[in-house]
Amino acid sequence: MADRVLIITRADSTFGYEHLLRSTTLARHLRTELGADTQIVLLGDESALGHMRRRKEQALFFPSWELRWSIRRKLLADLLRKRYPFYKPHLVVFDSYDFADTYWGRELLRELLPLSAFLGLDIYPHRSRRRRPERRAYRPVSLDCIINSQLAPFGSNEDVREGVKHYYGTDYLVLPLEILATPPWRLPPGKDVSIPVFFGDRSSAATRRMLAVLSGPRFEQRKFRLFSDHPQLARKFIRGGVTAEKLPRGVEFYRAFRSAPFGIVSCRPHLYSLAYLGVPLVVCPIGAHEISTAEKTSAAGYGLIALPRTRSLEEQLEHTMRRLSEPEFARRQSERGRQLIDGKGIHRVTAIVKRVLEKARRRLA
Repeated sequence: MADRVLIITRADSTFGYEHLLRSTTLARHLRTELGADTQIVLLGDESALGHMRRRKEQALFFPSWELRWSIRRKLLADLLRKRYPFYKPHLVVFDSYDFADTYWGRELLRELLPLSAFLGLDIYPHRSRRRRPERRAYRPVSLDCIINSQLAPFGSNEDVREGVKHYYGTDYLVLPLEILATPPWRLPPGKDVSIPVFFGDRSSAATRRMLAVLSGPRFEQRKFRLFSDHPQLARKFIRGGVTAEKLPRGVEFYRAFRSAPFGIVSCRPHLYSLAYLGVPLVVCPIGAHEISTAEKTSAAGYGLIALPRTRSLEEQLEHTMRRLSEPEFARRQSERGRQLIDGKGIHRVTAIVKRVLEKARRRLA
C-alpha cells in the first residue's frame, strides 16, 4: 500500500503564492519518486484556486482564513472527516509557520491525526514564543523534523534543537518546476535595455527612498521597470527613466530579470530563485531583518549590496550599477549565483521525507 502524505499550505492574493508553488512541486515529486498518495489542503481564495487549475493540481479548498479560530477549527475537522474518513496519512507536512504554531491547535491534530508524523517546511518560531494571535497560548505541534531553506546560510547544515532535528540551508530550497525549466541568464544584446526593479509589497520609507533615488536626475540616462502591486506608490515615481508595471506572476517575473543586464531587488525569497538563474543583482535590504541575508549573499560572492538607509545611497547604487554593467564582471556574478543554488533541493527534501515516512509506517502498522 502506498504511503499517504497530506500537505497543508496557504496562498492568496495578499499572502502570495510561493508556498503554493513549493507545495505543488513537492507533491508531484513525492508521487513520481516515492509513489506516495499525496493530497493538498489549500487555505486561500479564488485566485489561489486559479493557480492550482493552471498547474493542473487538485486540493481540498478551505476558504476560511478570515473566520474566527473556533469556526476555522470546526470547519477543518469536518472537511477532513467527510472527505477523508479513511485517509489517515502517514505524514502531514505544514508549509510555513502558521501551521506549526498552530492556528489549528495541538488538540485538533491529535484528535484527527493521532498516529501521523509531522514535518515542518520553512517554519520559523513565532517571535512572542508564549502568545499567539487571538490571545491563545503558544502550543506548537510536535514536529518530527523541520526543513528550513530561506533566510539561512548557503549550503547544507544540520543540528538538533529541543529534541527536533533541523535541516537548514539553501541546499534544501524547493524551486518550482517552472523555474527549473527556465533557461539561465545571458547577457542581453544592446545597451538600451531596461533594468527590472522589485522591492516586495512594502511601502516603507526605505522603499520610497530607493525609488526616489532611481527616478532622480543622477540616473535619468538609465531605464528601469518597476514591478509593483501598489499603483499609488508606483505612480508617484513614474518620472525620469522609471516605468511602473503590474507585478507579473510566476515564471513571467523571472523571465523579465533573465533577459536584463542585471536586476535590483530586496532580500525576499525570489532572491534565491534569481541566483539559480544566474541573474546579476543589486541587493537592497528594505527591512532590518533582511540585512543579514544581504550580508550572507555578498559574503558568498554573489550580489552587490546597496543600503537604502545610508546617506551615500546614490554613490552606492552608481558604483554597483557601473560594475554590473561590465560584461565580464556580470558573467562572474552569474556563474557564482548558479554555483550557490544547484536546484537539487527537491531531491534532498524527498530523501528526508522518505526517512520520516519509514518511521511513520512502523508507527501506523
